[in-house]
Amino acid sequence: AHVKRDLLCNHIKNEPQKQFILAGKALNSRDFFKNRSSPSFHSAAIMLLCYCEKNKRTPAASVKGVRAMPKCIEAVLFDMDGLMFDTERLSDIVWEQVGKAHGYAIGAQEMALMRGTNREEGKRAMLEHMGEDFPFDILHEEAHALMREHLKDSVPLRPGLNELLGFLRQHGVLMAVASSTAQALVEEYLERAGVRHFFKAVVCGDMVTRSKPAPDIYLEAARCLDVLPQRCLVLEDSYNGVRAGAAAGCETVMIPDLAPATDEMRRLTRAVLPSLSDVCGYLEGRTPVS
Repeated sequence: AHVKRDLLCNHIKNEPQKQFILAGKALNSRDFFKNRSSPSFHSAAIMLLCYCEKNKRTPAASVKGVRAMPKCIEAVLFDMDGLMFDTERLSDIVWEQVGKAHGYAIGAQEMALMRGTNREEGKRAMLEHMGEDFPFDILHEEAHALMREHLKDSVPLRPGLNELLGFLRQHGVLMAVASSTAQALVEEYLERAGVRHFFKAVVCGDMVTRSKPAPDIYLEAARCLDVLPQRCLVLEDSYNGVRAGAAAGCETVMIPDLAPATDEMRRLTRAVLPSLSDVCGYLEGRTPVS
């Protein structure tokens, strides 16, 4: 049952249906298990278990030293505001300012209605909440003008962003942005923050028919990367974003910003993590290059 370490990966790649039982035994063999910390062990184990998951098969023996959730993550789909960039607090401040200038009190409750969704969905929610005569379009334009002015020199990054982007590139994971914000503003912020080159695709709220919490934006991002949604990890900070990721069939992780994780969010996510840097450890051994 023993297969040499340097041949095992090729056996699994070239003849998976014939070799997956043999590979399962080999991974548990004494000589091979002594080297379970080696890259070849982890690569073979993940390929084996991914094959078994895809084909609904169970290895002849359990793979020691590998987690029970072996799905290989091929792509990570990022929300933007509140997840990559620390812009939500500034948004709250400028909306409060423009609201006050027009005689409206806009606080946390009102901002929650617009968070994690596109302009049209935000407008619908605000008109329903504030009344049909609420001048949403005027306030929206003024708020965004103030945001652009505040962010004209730099965009504040959330802790751990650069670390995570470097980790994903090193491990061969594709990346895309899936933001409810309009495309022009997303592209502007990504370029200003110096991170646009990490992303193979950018999908925005004005590029899909339905905004978050509908799954459209994440399904489109997965399609642009040519990766199955089940092989994508969604990173989100908002409730609507988490709902969208889960509805798309993606593995979803919440990294809270202004909105804390609720019982609903914990049910919909695989994990709730404190920061983006924690995602590196979460993905250890589950990337194309491990």
